[in-house]
Amino acid sequence: MSNIYEVIDSFGIKEAQKNKLKIYLMKNREVREELFLALQSPQTKESKMSLLEDFLKTIPGMLDKIFAVTTVCDAMTKPFFVLYHVLMV
Repeated sequence: MSNIYEVIDSFGIKEAQKNKLKIYLMKNREVREELFLALQSPQTKESKMSLLEDFLKTIPGMLDKIFAVTTVCDAMTKPFFVLYHVLMV
């Protein structure tokens, strides 16, 4: 494989995860180089896939931020929703 992006494409990970990983690596050259070296080491494909999955868990992303905001907003509005229904009954 000639570059990290071809290596990533060779694994059967979901498109959203692939895109998240590629965007992160475009912005972080040092990380990209280290990950590429790690994926070129003599390991089984399963262990490389495991490395990629674990690496993906460490990447902060927009989906994570959206989930956090949704969770916080949901937690903040539930008491008002319950209070509204208690007072209106």
